[in-house]
Amino acid sequence: MKKFSRRALLLAMFMGIIASLLVSGVSANGKDIHQFRYVDPYTAISQMGAGWNLTNTLDAIPTEGSWGPSATPKNFDDIKAAGFKSVRIPVTWTHHMGPAPDYLIDPAWMDRVSEVVDMALERGFYVVLNVHHDSWEWANLSDKTDLDAKQQKLMILWEQIADRFKNRSERLMFETLNEPQGSTAEDAEQYNIMNRNVLKVIRESGGHNKKRLVILPGLNTNIEKTIDWFQNPDTSDKNLILTVHNYDPWGFVSNWYGITNWNDRNYFDNLFGKLNDFSKEVGLPVIIGEYGTLTPVEKHSKWIYQDSFVRAAHKYGMATMLWGDEFDRPSGSWLDPIKKDIILNASKGIANSFVDQSELYFLEGADISDQILQLELNGNRLLGIYHGDTKLTEGSDYTLDESTLTLNKEYIAPLSQHLGVGATLRFEFSAGADQLLSLITFKAPVLATTEVTIARGAANEDLKIPTNFNGTTLATVTALELNTVDYQTGKPLPMPVKDEWTNWMPNDAFNGLHGGLSHGNDFWSDRDNVYISKNVLNAMDDDAVYSFKFWPRDLEVNVDVIVRIK
Repeated sequence: MKKFSRRALLLAMFMGIIASLLVSGVSANGKDIHQFRYVDPYTAISQMGAGWNLTNTLDAIPTEGSWGPSATPKNFDDIKAAGFKSVRIPVTWTHHMGPAPDYLIDPAWMDRVSEVVDMALERGFYVVLNVHHDSWEWANLSDKTDLDAKQQKLMILWEQIADRFKNRSERLMFETLNEPQGSTAEDAEQYNIMNRNVLKVIRESGGHNKKRLVILPGLNTNIEKTIDWFQNPDTSDKNLILTVHNYDPWGFVSNWYGITNWNDRNYFDNLFGKLNDFSKEVGLPVIIGEYGTLTPVEKHSKWIYQDSFVRAAHKYGMATMLWGDEFDRPSGSWLDPIKKDIILNASKGIANSFVDQSELYFLEGADISDQILQLELNGNRLLGIYHGDTKLTEGSDYTLDESTLTLNKEYIAPLSQHLGVGATLRFEFSAGADQLLSLITFKAPVLATTEVTIARGAANEDLKIPTNFNGTTLATVTALELNTVDYQTGKPLPMPVKDEWTNWMPNDAFNGLHGGLSHGNDFWSDRDNVYISKNVLNAMDDDAVYSFKFWPRDLEVNVDVIVRIK
C-alpha cells in the first residue's frame, strides 16, 4: 500500500471538501448559492459597487462562441480580482427554444446558462440574468403583429427561467427584457404590460422568487423615454429596480461622425439628477445596466468621461455596469487599466485626479520646448512622476507650481529621438487612479496609395491600404462625393457618401465632421493598414474623397484618398 505524508492527506481531504462544497452549491469562500438572505433593493445596489457585463457570450447569435470566447471560471476570478462586485449576464434564448405552444428551452442550453450563472454566484457577485437580443429578434412589441402571442411567449419563457433559478440566493436578480424596441407612448405601454405579466410569472413561480429582486426597463432603456412613459407595475412590491442604459453622447462614445473629444463635466450630473427625481417618484432605485466608451477616442477625454459618468451615478445612489470588450478575457488583462481604475475609484466615491493631456506629440526634427501641463487634483496631492521604476526629480526634470506642472525640455529631448512613443510617464496621486502621459515623436503618415478605382456597387472586400503611421494614430475618416452640383446655384456641393441623417446636418452638428464615418463599422486600422468597409464603398454614387485624419488632430495631420468608380 502506498504511503502518504500527513501533509498530502490533509491536502487531499481539503480538496475533497472543496469539491463537495462546489457540488452542493457552496463555493470555496463559503458562499451558499442557494441560501436566500433577503436584501432590499437599495441595500443591494449600494453593495453592487462597480459592475461588468459578460458581453458577446451567452447573448451571441446563434450561440455561445459565435462572437467571442466562451465563459470560464477564470473570467470571473479575474473580474473579482480587478475589484468589480457585480456582473450582468446577457442571454439570448430564441435560438435554443422549441416551437409553439410550449417554447421549451433546450435542456443543454439551460444547463449551460445555469453553469455560468453559478460561476458568478459562487464568487460572491451580485448577478443580473436577462432576456437579451430576443428583444429585437422576436419580442419587438412595437411591431403590433401577433402582439398577444409575443406577450404569451415571453411569459412562457420566463416561467422556465424562473423555475430553473427559483432556489438561487438573493444575489441573483432577474431583468425582464433588454432594450425594449419602439419609439412611441403606445409602444411603451406594451412594455409596461410586459413588465406586469413577467413580474406576475416570477412572483408565482415558487422558491425564493417571491422576494427576489426584479429589474424592469422602460422603452429602449432610454432615460428620457423611461421618465416620460415607464409605469411601476406594482407599487406594493418593494423588491423592484428600474434599469436604464446610457451611451450619451453617442457621437463621442462610438466615435461616429468624427467626434473624439469630450469635456462636459456637468452633463451626467444634470442627466442623472433628472433620473433620480423620477426614481423617487416611482419609488424604485436605479441600475445603469450598460454604459461605456465603445471605440478609440482621445484618451484624456475617455478618462474624464468615465469619471464624470460613474461619479454622478454614485452621487445619486445608482449602480453602474460597464459594457465593452476592453477586458481581454483569454489573457485576463485590461487594454486600458487606467479606465478600469478610474471606474472603480469613482464607484466608491474616491476622487480621481487628472493631467490635462494623455499624449504629448513632437514633430520629428523640430525644436523641443518646455511642456506646461495643468493638473486637476480634486483634493489630492501629486506624489510623484515615474518613467518605469525611475522617479523623476522635481526641480530638474519638472517643476510644480500649485496645479501647474512644467516638464523641462532637457528631460524630454533625450526621450524624443525616434518615431513613436519614446516614454510613458505615470503620475501617482495620494488617492484615485494613476494617470499616464505618453511622449510621442511623429511625422506625416504615408499611405501606400492615394487613388483607388473600384467597380460600382461590386466591392467584395474591404479596402485595405498599407500605411506607415510614423508615430501617428488614425482618428477619424470623412467621405464626400466629388461631383455633386447644387441644382439651384450650379456650384459644387460635396455630399456625404453615406446618407444617414446625421451626415446632412451642419458641419458643427454634434461637434462632428460633415460626412464623418463611424469607427468600427465604416473604418478602422491595425498596426500596418487603414481600412474602409466594403459597405461604404458600395454606397458610393460617384467618385469620392476619403479624408483620413490622424492624431495629433490639432496639428492637422491628414491624408486624402480619392476613390473612383469605373
